[in-house]
Amino acid sequence: MTRTRHDRLLTLAFLVAFVAVELSAAAAFARPRRDRDGTRLQAKRANLDKAQKDSLSGEGDVHDWRFLEVDSAGTLNVSVDFKPLGSALTLQVTNAKGDVVAEVSKGEGKRALSVQTTPGIYYVHVGLTDDDKANKADYTITMSIK
Repeated sequence: MTRTRHDRLLTLAFLVAFVAVELSAAAAFARPRRDRDGTRLQAKRANLDKAQKDSLSGEGDVHDWRFLEVDSAGTLNVSVDFKPLGSALTLQVTNAKGDVVAEVSKGEGKRALSVQTTPGIYYVHVGLTDDDKANKADYTITMSIK
């Protein structure tokens, strides 16, 4: 094999490898971000009596879940303040089986609810409705048990 042909084959092999790496990187970048708290089974532990800031970034991140363990009967109070004010945001509380025990989806810039609890695990869900998945919402959630 002549030196020139060998050089061309080497250059072609390098070019093919470079293009493959670039396409792989572009595909990884284009992949939607994985939502770490997007299902009830991925719920983060709730911080009671402490305001927590979070966001729903729209497509790919339209649900946030938190869980808490209740030791005795009481009232769980949950409040969510959000922007933009017109976001179609839903606030839900479910029990350990996944049954919805309270839900609210009305209110300009705020959702709040109270639930009578017994000992057990409860989940709090903040989500954009199906009609609003293309939008985003920044919110602050506060939870307490009295």
